[in-house]
Amino acid sequence: MSQQENPVVETAAGAVRGQRGAAGESYRAIPYAAAQIGDVLFDAPFQDQILSGVLEWSWSSASGS
Repeated sequence: MSQQENPVVETAAGAVRGQRGAAGESYRAIPYAAAQIGDVLFDAPFQDQILSGVLEWSWSSASGS
């Protein structure tokens, strides 16, 4: 399946490309918030960064490698 056939959604942080399959659409490996370490360990989550371009979904990004 080509990237043009896969859906792209706009989020507040930027565009994300998912993958369309028989069971529906999947959007994986989307960063939720910045890592909470050090002085901010128990603070509310905060946005890490605004995406530039389109965040691409792939099996390798979904596996965390």
